Amino acid sequence: ERVPTYKEKKLQLKSDSEPYGLLGYPVLQAADILLYRPAGVPVGRDQAPHLEITREIARRFNFLYGETFPEFESMIPSDELRAKLPGLDADESGQIRKMSKSYGNCIYLNESEDETAEKIRGAFTTPTKMRKADPGVPEGCAVCQYLRVYSPNWEVQWEEDRQGLRGCMQNKRELTEILNEYLRPIRERRKQISDADIEGILEHGAEEAREFAVETMDLVRGAMGLR
Repeated sequence: ERVPTYKEKKLQLKSDSEPYGLLGYPVLQAADILLYRPAGVPVGRDQAPHLEITREIARRFNFLYGETFPEFESMIPSDELRAKLPGLDADESGQIRKMSKSYGNCIYLNESEDETAEKIRGAFTTPTKMRKADPGVPEGCAVCQYLRVYSPNWEVQWEEDRQGLRGCMQNKRELTEILNEYLRPIRERRKQISDADIEGILEHGAEEAREFAVETMDLVRGAMGLR
């Protein structure tokens, strides 16, 4: 009940009962994390409750069976907006939705500049700002939220939006230019990586992960007296 995503999914089910896959997900996620005994876990702000449950599980195991899992840090950006960058759309109530692959409201690194521009053209803006002169509410505008993260002039852009000195299309054009410029070197680098390169990286990483996981399970079984 402390995990917001659990409560959100439970409401979507519209049922008095829920499958174990949903109820037990935080424990499964804890296993995925603790198996590699990390020093830090990079996540978004919405995953903080999951990490706290993972810490509690690790502390309980250490208390019962001896120090096995190290205390890890949550590597969450200090900037609240960067820690929980929203999606490009809004829900039925007009609230900006969280970024999710299932909603299709994300910008991906493998997209072209034209695809990014198309997504931004359809992004959610202040519903009451029908004309340029209408005052905007940048806090409730998905485009303005992205400008705040990626534009060095976001404070000026926000103030002009509030005062009706700029329109939504201007915001979208500027965000498109800024984001595509920011992502261009990443996308160019991605084009230079072949499928064989990726497969090699994955195979090497998987082998290292397996070796580390085996070591962790040996420690766990030894601590519990199962070997």
